[in-house]
Amino acid sequence: MIVSSRFVTNHDTNLPRKKRHRRRLKRMRLLHERKRLAALLRVGNRTGRLRKQRRTTPDVDKVLPETTAWYKMYVSNPKLEQDKFHKTFRNRFRLPYKCFKELLEKITDPDHAWSVKFKRWLNINPVNRKRPSPVSLLLLGVLRYMGRGWMFDDIEEATGIDAEVIRCFYHCFLNFGSTHLYSFYVNSPENAAEAQEHMKEMEDAGFHGCVGSMDATHVKMDMCCHGLQTANLGYKMPFAARTYNITVNHRRKILSSTCGHPSRWNDKCLVRFDEFATKLRNGEIMDDNFFNLYKYDDDGNAVSVRYRGAWIMVDGGYLQWSSTVPPFKDSNNAHEIRWSKWLESMRKDVECTFGILKGRWRVLKSGVRTHGTESCDRVWLTCCALHNWLLESDGLDQPWDNSYNAVSSSWTGNSGEFHDHDVPLAVRNLNQSIGQLHRTFDTSGMGRGNDAPLMGNSGYAEEDSDDCYDANDMVEEDGTFIVRKMGLKTFQSCLVEHFRILFESNLIKWPSRNADRNTALLNLN
Repeated sequence: MIVSSRFVTNHDTNLPRKKRHRRRLKRMRLLHERKRLAALLRVGNRTGRLRKQRRTTPDVDKVLPETTAWYKMYVSNPKLEQDKFHKTFRNRFRLPYKCFKELLEKITDPDHAWSVKFKRWLNINPVNRKRPSPVSLLLLGVLRYMGRGWMFDDIEEATGIDAEVIRCFYHCFLNFGSTHLYSFYVNSPENAAEAQEHMKEMEDAGFHGCVGSMDATHVKMDMCCHGLQTANLGYKMPFAARTYNITVNHRRKILSSTCGHPSRWNDKCLVRFDEFATKLRNGEIMDDNFFNLYKYDDDGNAVSVRYRGAWIMVDGGYLQWSSTVPPFKDSNNAHEIRWSKWLESMRKDVECTFGILKGRWRVLKSGVRTHGTESCDRVWLTCCALHNWLLESDGLDQPWDNSYNAVSSSWTGNSGEFHDHDVPLAVRNLNQSIGQLHRTFDTSGMGRGNDAPLMGNSGYAEEDSDDCYDANDMVEEDGTFIVRKMGLKTFQSCLVEHFRILFESNLIKWPSRNADRNTALLNLN
């Protein structure tokens, strides 16, 4: 038998046939195994190169942020010479373009204190050497999210930035806005010099010593877990919400705001956690502020009495502190009714502020779509800071001096005329005669029964009209009355008598920013 020399070596010629066959199969198997391993190594190296190439080469189908319409319209090539561009930009992003550029420069400047929160978005990632997304587009996306209530997915479609990246920047911006931005633009008055800036309009209306008005509002939480939903579910709304107590002046500037509390808390509970209200009541702030109120002496002459401290306008739901003065709920005294109606009209400043906040920042009206109560509080504080910034940018935070050069609305001046029906309801009620003034909730026409308790001039039952304060503690040696040590009913009666004297002297006027409107109101008196 002839054996092929391909598989037979010199030492295999003497072996039996079966052993030579087994060795030949073994060598063939080893050869095939080596070829297979070599092929796998070649495929593995090629796959690794492809994966590395995929990491370094951008996807041709993905839209880059620098190629989006937002980047071209608002970052690289804005049309600053056109008035329509500025009007459209503010309507879409709620901030003027100059404020947007100022904020962008401060948070991207490494030397500025505001850039501490945004270091992650300013430096190249040392791990993958990838440049971060443009901060300008991220800031525009956050403003659109808060102003118009967009979703993160909508902003990704407009900016070309991943929705998760925008979400992380959004929480970073809220952390910055509720700390740095809020402390910079929301400042509470602490002494007499700072308080006088907010008292001018109140003094024109006859409320001397008043620093502003106070009330609370609710903000809906859309993403509230079951454990927090029970605590934040109030009796006014069928959903979980947070409530915030704020103080504003007549120019709608926010002076202070509390952090969020459960919506089931009423005003009496909220005011105890309001740092501004409690400090004012304890005399820790504005205790060096002095103001004068008129009163009638025994001879019927109007004399001036000095007071020390300050007070805030509130509604009837707050505690009966002399530093938080509400209108009379029910009274038969015409002077108290007139004073209460005038105070209720002036107290609408805080209600208007709530409408401005929720109309400008839609996230407060539609609901906060973030988890937890802390993020909801950060959204509210950030919106308060941006609100004050816009007032300062528009020049609406300055005291109303009734000048013709003051900033006014578009309908005043040459573009509008003053008519009788434009007179505020408070002014029309103020000009009513004593007989026309009535304040009663009795719609039956039967009147009060014989068993009802007699009411004094203050509108309270006689057994409740006496305050639990010592008269010697509320008066200093020089005759100055301390507001925070007076009883609410006593201080209310002083304010009513002072308002009566000013009204009879024709010294009451509705605060107005524009001189033409104020002159027309005075002519109606």
